[in-house]
Amino acid sequence: IGKQSLLEIYTDYVNKSSGRKQDVNEKSDKYGSDETNSSNHANYNLYACNATYSHTINSHKSYTTGIEMSSVTGNSILNYQNNKLQGNKSKTLENKIACFASYKLKLKMFSVNAGLRYEQVHSKYTDCLNNDNDIKRNYGNLFPSVDIIYSMHNGITNDLSYR
Repeated sequence: IGKQSLLEIYTDYVNKSSGRKQDVNEKSDKYGSDETNSSNHANYNLYACNATYSHTINSHKSYTTGIEMSSVTGNSILNYQNNKLQGNKSKTLENKIACFASYKLKLKMFSVNAGLRYEQVHSKYTDCLNNDNDIKRNYGNLFPSVDIIYSMHNGITNDLSYR
């Protein structure tokens, strides 16, 4: 967006689907034999988007702002054919949104970069067979950061960071 501004947008989508069958036959002189047959199927999707705007005010000052969003959805089914063991059926949902801003100041031998990030997360795990195992989490966090960099003329730099 001109010589002093930059807009970057990244998006991602991932789908992971898996299935597995397992047959186990146990034999024991003391307890006899036992056969267990299981099948598992899972399907998960990830959607993500990141947009960042950077602006150079002058050769000493710049700032960056942005937003990130992501969503994970999925379901999983575990079945046992002999009904000796309890199966599982679950759904997962997680949504996260974050916004951030940082400011960079360059002086002769010092650079300072200070930023702030806020994340809001909503997640839910649903056990479709037993609601007592459901998990719901909703929280927001603020993450400050600061970098102080001292650069000497001989190429050696010292960096003090807090994240």
